[in-house]
Amino acid sequence: MNNDYLIQITGKAYIAAPLANDTSYQFTGEITTYGVDERSNQDGTQKITHKAKFSDVVHLIKGDEIIKGKDTKSWSQKLRGMVFHRGHDYDEFMPYLLTRIEDIFYDYETR
Repeated sequence: MNNDYLIQITGKAYIAAPLANDTSYQFTGEITTYGVDERSNQDGTQKITHKAKFSDVVHLIKGDEIIKGKDTKSWSQKLRGMVFHRGHDYDEFMPYLLTRIEDIFYDYETR
């Protein structure tokens, strides 16, 4: 018997143009998985649902037209997510980052 594997994607993205109603678009983008829900099918198999959300840029494609979108999270939320997904504590990481902020500005300004 086989398990059922599903993905549930949630979130919002800002888009650069309106979409046409009753129209199919091809979707490309980046997502981040954040959880798994496992439920029994009561026949020895399971329904396994991976939960994900938008994590960066998304594109909606219809023919030659590409509508670009971006995640609605603020930069600070994205930073917190990056720190968390790398396995670090945000409250411990931020003082470390701030002690090196002058070097970061220098690198940015002289690139």
